[in-house]
Amino acid sequence: MFFDIFFIMLLAVLAVMIGLGFLADRWLRKKLNVPKREGALYKPVHPFQVWIEALIVIGSIIILFNIEFEVFRPGALVPIVFFLLFSFRTFMEWKFDRERKEYIITALSSGILLVFWVVIVIFDYFI
Repeated sequence: MFFDIFFIMLLAVLAVMIGLGFLADRWLRKKLNVPKREGALYKPVHPFQVWIEALIVIGSIIILFNIEFEVFRPGALVPIVFFLLFSFRTFMEWKFDRERKEYIITALSSGILLVFWVVIVIFDYFI
């Protein structure tokens, strides 16, 4: 069969996490009076941030293609890469643009990615 149970569970969890993240994002923006970002792409708050984020992404790609996966699937590490990226963005937004409170929304996204990764690892280990 084309889809195995892991893939179906992964899609279900992903849909729930995206839905909860979207609802939590809207609620927090309304509660904290944080305006929506202009444009579709993320704009860094500091020039140094671009270089560190590129280093995180490039380093993660190199690691993902060069390690052997005996414990769990390689796709299970992708949320960790995004967790690291969003955690770094949270720090940079908190450090350099604290008055906009966007770092709270980014921290929420980072937390959701961490929970998603834990669920992936649990499903991969037990299923």
